[in-house]
Amino acid sequence: MGSGSGAAPLRVLLANRSRLDREGLAALIRQTDPAITVAGAETAQSAFEALATKHTADALVIAVTPCSYEDLGRIGDWLKPDPAIPVVLVMNSVAPTTAANLTALGIKGIVLSSASAEVLVSAIRMAASGDTYLPPELLHGRTHAEAGAPALDSLTQREMQIMAHLGAGMSNKEIARRLDAKEATVKVQIHRLMRKLGVANRTQAAVLASRHDMVHAQALERPD
Repeated sequence: MGSGSGAAPLRVLLANRSRLDREGLAALIRQTDPAITVAGAETAQSAFEALATKHTADALVIAVTPCSYEDLGRIGDWLKPDPAIPVVLVMNSVAPTTAANLTALGIKGIVLSSASAEVLVSAIRMAASGDTYLPPELLHGRTHAEAGAPALDSLTQREMQIMAHLGAGMSNKEIARRLDAKEATVKVQIHRLMRKLGVANRTQAAVLASRHDMVHAQALERPD
C-alpha cells in the first residue's frame, strides 16, 4: 500500500548507473507515493557533487550494482558534510558486518532489491525523518544467507579457490598465475563472488575467507 495523498511532499535524488533501471525505479517510487518527486543522477559521486552545491533533495537513494561497488569504499568521505543528506542504499544482498559498517558511516537505510516498492518508500521516508531502516532479516539476527547474501556453498569451486587466495593476500596477477588463468578473468570472478557474498571489497572477502579457515583448505590446491 502506498503512502497516500496525505503524505508530506518529499524530494528524492536517485543515483543509478543504468538509465533504464534509474528511470524505472523512479517511476515505481512516484507511482507508490505520488507525494515524492524523483530526480536522477548517473553516479553516486555526481549526486553528492550536485548536493554539495545546492540542497535539492530531502533524501538520496543509491542503487548499488556490481559496477558501482567501489562507491561503498568512498561513501564515508561523501557523508562527511554536516548536515549530511539521508542516504538509502538499494543492494542485491548485504552481510550483517557490511550493514553495520555502512550504518556506522551514516547510511540511514539499506533496502534489498527483492523488497517491494512500499518497503523502499517507507525506508526513504524513515531516513528523511531521521530514522534508520534495515532489512528485518538483519534486525532479527539471522544469518548472512538469510539477509540476502548467498552462503559460501553457493560459490563455484573456482570462486572458492580465488576467495582462498584472496585470504592469503595474493594479488590478481598472483592468483591468475597460480590458477593458470588470465588476470582479466580472475578480476571478473572476484567481482562475481563479492556480489554473491554481499561484501563491498576484496578485503572483506579476504577476512571472510580467513574466518572460515579457507586459506589452508583444499580450495587452495591448484586444479588439474
